[in-house]
Amino acid sequence: MPPHIGHPSAYPEGDPYAAILPPVCVDSEGPYYRAVFICDDKTTKGTERSGQEYVNPVLMLTGKEYARIKWIDLQDKIADAIEQRWVPREPCSQCGRLMVSLRPALFKSVCACGYTLKRRKGKRDVAIFGTLA
Repeated sequence: MPPHIGHPSAYPEGDPYAAILPPVCVDSEGPYYRAVFICDDKTTKGTERSGQEYVNPVLMLTGKEYARIKWIDLQDKIADAIEQRWVPREPCSQCGRLMVSLRPALFKSVCACGYTLKRRKGKRDVAIFGTLA
């Protein structure tokens, strides 16, 4: 979202996006975006309030946060946010409790009983290995 959106110089009657965006940028021509949205195919856009509003973005950062974040930290934030949206929790085959998935890219889930489920991704399938701690 560009820095001039909602700025008093462009919107003298007030910021129409104050309810859905971080605070307006001090400098409407400044170096930072007002907001940066990370979206996926579960993100919907448009509400009664605003056709520009993202209903459920994966992640929203201020422009300053986005400009200053290290790439690896941004990847971690995105991975954490996507994991909360996408990764199904599966029952433990040993005790039946729901297992906690650790980073989908690691293909690993753990249970409070000590059972660990690891998946190794091959070219065509995923091999599953379970171990008790």
